[in-house]
Amino acid sequence: MSRDVPVLLADVAREDRPPLGLIVGATLAVVGVHVMLGVLLLGVRSPPPVAAAEPPVLMVDLAPAPAAPADDAAPDTPPEEDAPPEPAPPEEPPPPPPEPEPEPEPRVQPPVEPKPEPAARPRPVKPQPRAAAEPPRAAPAAPSAAAEAPARAPSPSPAVLQTWQGRVLAHLERRKRYPASARSRALQGTAHVAIVIDRSGQVLSAALRTSSGHAALDREAVELTTRASPLPAPPEEIRGSTITLVVPVQFSLR
Repeated sequence: MSRDVPVLLADVAREDRPPLGLIVGATLAVVGVHVMLGVLLLGVRSPPPVAAAEPPVLMVDLAPAPAAPADDAAPDTPPEEDAPPEPAPPEEPPPPPPEPEPEPEPRVQPPVEPKPEPAARPRPVKPQPRAAAEPPRAAPAAPSAAAEAPARAPSPSPAVLQTWQGRVLAHLERRKRYPASARSRALQGTAHVAIVIDRSGQVLSAALRTSSGHAALDREAVELTTRASPLPAPPEEIRGSTITLVVPVQFSLR
């Protein structure tokens, strides 16, 4: 009677299984073949790429870029110390100037005495004939007093002159201003101003003739005559293109 020998299934299965490295290599080979086939199919089916149209060329003039600062262009390097200058060779002293030769002393010649010139003999003077006495010339006739004196213009009547002067003084009195500094110090006085006017009464010039004794009052008197221009026109009886007047300007606190 034969005796059965037990066989373990686990051992049989381990003997029939292929090695692990062979399985991994076969798997990688199959995957690589599929990848190559896919790449070939895509290369056959895809149309050739169309070359893109080149964009038009645009010409632009650019300004030169600013120069980079010295700090960015080169790394900071310590400044090189200037080498001390070599001492200059000592200059040779110039040769001493040659001594001047002594000049020869000038010879003094004795003065030559001039010979006395012979005295000139006086020439005889011939007597000249006397001229006949000329008759006395007649003196020019003196011009007549009427011709020398220019024709005088007729003077205006006292009434006309007095009336016009009154109008001028009243015109100035209405425009007179008492200086505040003079009023505060109770300064009083009368200044006389010489003025020159034309035929229409315009004041051409004004100057102080007699001072009142106070500068503030004198200044106001002159300014008054120019400020009040034009004055009343002179009457026709007063001749002349310009008339000179001396007007009194009185300042009184009474």
